[in-house]
Amino acid sequence: MQANVEGITDSVFHWISGKNDCSERFLNHLVKATGSQSSNSALDSLSNSLLASAVPTAALFSQIIAHVVNFYLDADKEAQREQIVLLVEKGANADVMPYVFEALRLDPPLSRILLTARSATSVAGTAVTEGQHIMASIIAASHDPSMFPSPEEPNYGRQPGSVADILGLDRRGLLSPDLFDRVVPRILGKIFELKNLRRRPTRSGRLTRFTEEIHSVPKQSYRDMNGHLTPFPASLIVQFDE
Repeated sequence: MQANVEGITDSVFHWISGKNDCSERFLNHLVKATGSQSSNSALDSLSNSLLASAVPTAALFSQIIAHVVNFYLDADKEAQREQIVLLVEKGANADVMPYVFEALRLDPPLSRILLTARSATSVAGTAVTEGQHIMASIIAASHDPSMFPSPEEPNYGRQPGSVADILGLDRRGLLSPDLFDRVVPRILGKIFELKNLRRRPTRSGRLTRFTEEIHSVPKQSYRDMNGHLTPFPASLIVQFDE
């Protein structure tokens, strides 16, 4: 059997929110907490706030899941996949996050980020003026040996906070730690427990992407099924046994 990672993610979200009727109970508690149950306009405002919080981060959330799954699909990561499943079964979600952020460090979802200097400073011997825009390489920062000894070697005991701060992620919406750190382990646990999980043995079994340097800063792009450029992974198809 084969499946697209995005489809698996959707299915797991349905399992999390639907199987145990969590979504209805969550929304009922949310409505009661805001005192909105008798006001249609307040309910509209509440639903708009939820959408405004979730929608802008939905694509990046899916990209993060794709990157982590892609990282651990390699044959030499089978032990790590099994450990993630074991930790999720124990309810030790917090212990899964070092695996998540180490995968993101070695394969960051964002390759660069535009920063604005709040004050005059110097970076690597180069003067920076207040208000100056700087394009920073997250790939380079994630592999900086001064921050991460032996940066090319995975270290699953690394504290997530040391990585999260340099990934350029605005941790709001679906990336909010209260949601992200609870949901992502469960999604990975459901994916990695699939029997004989493996890549589809064609190009579609890997992220179709390339990295180019623009003004000495790497930029990562993907290609969709039609060969068009896209900022997000279009497909990662896996196979498993029923």
